Amino acid sequence: MKQLIVNADDFGLTKRVSEAIVDAHRHGIVTSTTLMANGAAFESAMALSRQTPRLGIGVHLNLSEGTPVSPAPRIPSLLNAHGRLHLTPGRLWKAIAMRRVSLADVETELRAQIAKIHRAGILPTHFDGHKHVHVVPGVSDIVVRLAQEFSVSSVRCPLEQPPGLFHMLDGRRTSRSSILKQYLVGRGLSALARRFRQKLAEAGLACPTHFYGISQTGSSMPEGFLRYYANCRKAPAS
Repeated sequence: MKQLIVNADDFGLTKRVSEAIVDAHRHGIVTSTTLMANGAAFESAMALSRQTPRLGIGVHLNLSEGTPVSPAPRIPSLLNAHGRLHLTPGRLWKAIAMRRVSLADVETELRAQIAKIHRAGILPTHFDGHKHVHVVPGVSDIVVRLAQEFSVSSVRCPLEQPPGLFHMLDGRRTSRSSILKQYLVGRGLSALARRFRQKLAEAGLACPTHFYGISQTGSSMPEGFLRYYANCRKAPAS
């Protein structure tokens, strides 16, 4: 049997974002969300989660923005001069390759984020990453280990099959340069996700068969989602 998962990222980022996610769950089609342990509205998100017991809650692993969960002295290579997380996935990948970021620091912070959510009484449904940082080489291996350590059986794999670029450009109100940029981001992340899917399978971890939402960020329309959903229903389940 096929199952549609509609996940809303960034639960706990701000109070209004969290309220919008709960509203989309109660009155729309959102089935799950992922909680930012270092989000500014973490406590209010926790309060909302207690009012919505059917909303699945995972961990939105974050290395790109906000105040870390770990004490700053324990993760110095991840922080800027103001003691905040600041590395986009691309910059993080480069910094890891150049040995300017310690993978030990990455593991310390990600484990702290997961542990904080556990201490709050939530058993996560799955892991994913803010800006899909969890598929960055080096980081991805840590995420697999932590999923096994915390008995989390599912991890998002953002391997998408978007429509052709010219189809995306046709009739969209968003600027063509923005669509092209997001399309290229989606292609780059999907290339990393292809190898990540193999790692998940080797570790016995589940992930969705299909994924939608990177290339279409900022330009998605309801009819596009419905077309993608229809294609997934026709595709083989495995």
